[in-house]
Amino acid sequence: MKIKSIILTGFVTSLILLQSSYAISQENVIRIGLLSPITGTYGIMSNHQIWSAEMAIKEINAKGGVLGKQLKLYVEDTQQSPAVAATKAEKLILSDNVDFILGPILSGEALNVMKVCNKYKKVMIITIAESAKITGSSCDRYTFRINQNAGMEARSITSWLIQDVGKKFYFIAMDFEWGRDSTMQVKKLVTEHKGEIVGEVYFPLGSKDLSPYFGKIVAAKPEILYATAAGNDAIQLVNQVAEFGLKEKMKVASVGSMVSGDVLPAMGKNADGILVADRYNTAIDTPENKIFVADFQKAYKDMPNKFSVSTYEGAYLIVQAIEKARSMDPEKIIKALEGFNFKGPQGEKVIRPEDHQAILDMYLQRCEGGKQVIVGKRKGPEVGGPVECKGF
Repeated sequence: MKIKSIILTGFVTSLILLQSSYAISQENVIRIGLLSPITGTYGIMSNHQIWSAEMAIKEINAKGGVLGKQLKLYVEDTQQSPAVAATKAEKLILSDNVDFILGPILSGEALNVMKVCNKYKKVMIITIAESAKITGSSCDRYTFRINQNAGMEARSITSWLIQDVGKKFYFIAMDFEWGRDSTMQVKKLVTEHKGEIVGEVYFPLGSKDLSPYFGKIVAAKPEILYATAAGNDAIQLVNQVAEFGLKEKMKVASVGSMVSGDVLPAMGKNADGILVADRYNTAIDTPENKIFVADFQKAYKDMPNKFSVSTYEGAYLIVQAIEKARSMDPEKIIKALEGFNFKGPQGEKVIRPEDHQAILDMYLQRCEGGKQVIVGKRKGPEVGGPVECKGF
């Protein structure tokens, strides 16, 4: 009996020590949850989102982490569904005990996840989703955005198009939150600048044949076809617009995501001539961007794009906020991020305290030879626009 007692006591002691060791190791980890549409039309974009988060966390950990803690990444597939995104966000928070969330790609998903983060008081950094509602009418004190919103993109490109390209617009866009919001932002400015809207159409995600829409577009005789699409839908749209000769009848302009680095290789010369305003170009001439591009290429044998760089910056924004706050407390993190000045590969930006929107420079670009070439620039304060958040 004494032997059994000694063995049992030893086992319990070992278990307690193991649990204690586990608790200590757990305390030394900062968990970051990443929501990404791994399956679906945004698969390529998702790869860049995940790669860049992994790259940033690896770099940060190699430098000793933050506050003596290492970072760990947890990834969940949103399946391009706002409902699934909310469920996966709750899983990350309740089961994986994440401390922060890097937001999903789709704006509809982001708007749903914002409610979850607010419920559990978790800070989320939006790095890709662009709907103006995120930092506008649906703004939330636990959500911050490091990339531009659709309004900033619209303010950057619309005056340029009307002044130098034409005044008659036809809009074609993916039929979901971001597609409609982006279109609405440009339409509003076209009207303000005395331009003319001659038509608009919205197509379902995953559409394979867009040619049925082209007859009405050509008949309306626009000077500019303004398109909003991303991922595989962007590839289909750009290639079919070229194939059916629309580029010979009108200029094509678009959101930057339609001809971003993840999809341009599949478009080739079909993208040539398309005009965009976007937050990023691999040719941005700063030391930070040169290092980022070189390191990303070395790690993943691919060129980074706007989705990679913003997610990379989002991970660093979390770390810098923790360093500034000297705490993991969400309320102290929020205080640290409001008005925060950040410098990364995209350049300098400030997080506006009134709506948690980053104000950053935008680049006017033209597709030439399978890549985007910078032809102009709009300063962040010039395109930031009014604060539409009604308060937190």
